[in-house]
Amino acid sequence: MGNTTGVINDRVMLKTSPSAPEVPMASARVWALRLADGYKAWEGFSDALGYYHAAGLEVGVAYQVTAIDLTGEHKCTAGGPVVAVKA
Repeated sequence: MGNTTGVINDRVMLKTSPSAPEVPMASARVWALRLADGYKAWEGFSDALGYYHAAGLEVGVAYQVTAIDLTGEHKCTAGGPVVAVKA
C-alpha cells in the first residue's frame, strides 16, 4: 500500500430523465473502489448538497466511485476513474 494521505472531493448528482437537469443527491451511500482490483477503499455518504470527502486513499491511484440511492428510487451509477490527490 502506498501513501494513504490521498483524497477525492466530489459531488453526487442525480438526473431523473435525459432532458432533466442534474441536481445534487443528498444522503447517497458512496463507495470508492480501487480501479486495479475493485477493493472498497472508502465508504461514506454525501451531504445535503451532494458533496462527499473520501479520505485515506492512496495518492495517485485511480478509483471508480459509485453512489447508491438508499431509498431505492433511482439506479446506481458510477463515475470515474478518479485519481486520489494529496490532501
